[in-house]
This record gives sequence, C-alpha cells and structure tokens, in this order.
Amino acid sequence: MLKLKLKHILSTLIILLVHSFSLSQNAIVSGIILNELNEPIENVSIQTFTNGTISNQNGFYKLIVASNT
Repeated sequence: MLKLKLKHILSTLIILLVHSFSLSQNAIVSGIILNELNEPIENVSIQTFTNGTISNQNGFYKLIVASNT
C-alpha cells in the first residue's frame, strides 16, 4: 500500500515538473557579427520588443527569446 502511494506521489510530481518546464521554455538565438572583411564587430546592439543584448569583443551574441515569439 505504501509503495503504491509513493508511486502515485512521484508520478504526480513528475507530471507537474514536465508541465512547468514546457511552459517556461525559451529559445536561444546566438551568432557572430562580422564586417565585410570577416572581422568580428563588438558592441553591436541586438534587440527584440522585450529584451536585447550586445555583441562581445569577438562579435558573439546570445539572445534569449520566449518560445512563442
């Protein structure tokens, strides 16, 4: 009886965790900004309506966006 109750509780927790992860998933958009000479460009602003980022000294950027956009 105790094992059955424990399995039920664990199953419920797993379902809740999977559901919460699926609701909060974000997408990551990343890349490198280069000029026409294939050199990285730093401090380039990349923005969406809700957030943004700036490329680093190697031209690399990473932007986290909501999965529904």
